[in-house]
Order: sequence, then C-alpha cells, then structure tokens
Amino acid sequence: MRDLSEKTTNRGGDGFEIDLSKLIMAYVRKWWLILLCVAITTAVTMIYTANFVTPKYTATVSIYVNNIGAEQTINYLSDSNLNAAQRLVQTYIQIAKSDRVMNKVAEVLNNRYTASQLKAMFSASKVAETEIFQINITMPDPAEAARIANTIADVAPDTISELIEGTSARVVDYAKTPTRPSSPSIRRSAIE
Repeated sequence: MRDLSEKTTNRGGDGFEIDLSKLIMAYVRKWWLILLCVAITTAVTMIYTANFVTPKYTATVSIYVNNIGAEQTINYLSDSNLNAAQRLVQTYIQIAKSDRVMNKVAEVLNNRYTASQLKAMFSASKVAETEIFQINITMPDPAEAARIANTIADVAPDTISELIEGTSARVVDYAKTPTRPSSPSIRRSAIE
C-alpha cells in the first residue's frame, strides 16, 4: 500500500514531496470559497444565457410512410408491408432533406431562404419502431418555423411518391407554432 505522500523529481533533478492529506485539508478549509466560485459561475452563465443567447424554437411535422401507392387499395396490411415501410423511413428522410425538396420548398416560400439555409434548420428522425418520421425545423422565429415545417410537409410527400414508384407518404400531424424555446436551456447551461 502506498503512503499518502509521494516523492517525485522535477526536471532539474531536485526532489520534493507532496502530502496529499495536507492538500485535501487545505481544500476542505476553503470550502466556502470553492462554493462561492461555483455559485458565481453558475449565476453568470444563467444571466448570459437568458440575456444574450438567442432562443430557438422547433416546429415538428409527422409523416407516415407507406410502401403502397396512394392510388392502390389493399384489403389488409401484412407484416411484410409494415417491415418494408419501416425500412423505407430512412430513404424518405434523405429525400425530404434533398436539394430537390428544399428547392421546391424555397420556391413556395418565395425564395426567402436558400436550400442550404433550409437544410441548416432541418433535422429528422424515425419515431420508435413505426412507419412514421418527424421533420423538425429549428429557428429563432416560432411562427416561421411552423410555416417552413408545414411547407415541407406539403411538398415532400408528392416528391417522394414521384421518386419512389408504388409508395406514398401522408402527413400525420402538421406543425403548430411552438410556444416554448427548444434552446437554450438555462438550467442545462448552468449545470454545464
């Protein structure tokens, strides 16, 4: 078992000892100073985040993926149809954020944004083990975020059906104007 004090040598060849028990006691005696520093840092971070970081809002649309064309009818939905639709979700997400879709969305929005700007606001993810994916638009203006998300929801399904024959996509939920910012989180900033 090692002793709490260790002998080390610096580059000059002179030895010195560090007594860890004395070092720990020095920190324990100054606990109030350490706590004060943590409190001040937390307060400054929270004030900075609340006053100087622009809040961003996320609007979300949900889209259902189907491997059966919109014009086709079926009497039952088999496991193979569901599995095929689940595998198509990632393909649909890639098409939804493609230049082809983003350029159409930009046109509908009167070229207020470029495809690159729209892609920077865009994120998407599959919803659990379902045939549904969500598209999120994150930006400082909550109403505009919802408008862009809903425009993508209007444009993407038709473009997907054009590109992948025999499939369809339908909007499950349109975006509502977010009422709370998705970032920054003042609480998370304080903890970090």
